[in-house]
Amino acid sequence: MSAAVQEAGGCVGGVSTLIVDTGCHAAIASVVPFIRVDDEISAMDRLWVDAGHPGPSLLHRVDPTKGLVEADFSALTDWIRAVTPG
Repeated sequence: MSAAVQEAGGCVGGVSTLIVDTGCHAAIASVVPFIRVDDEISAMDRLWVDAGHPGPSLLHRVDPTKGLVEADFSALTDWIRAVTPG
């Protein structure tokens, strides 16, 4: 188990799964900028990240009927450049 997962209270717990809730993702990423790209981002996801992630964060919703498109990549790239020093 990584140090970040241990610091996050072991919320992943070594279990291999495709679904880990937003709170765990935000806690694991608490020391770095955090991006979540998903087709299902809820108000509860935003509350979890606001409450549990002190650093920069972006919850980016992708239209499931289109998938990732150029505008999504541009938004992600712009955000990364905005929060990356130098």
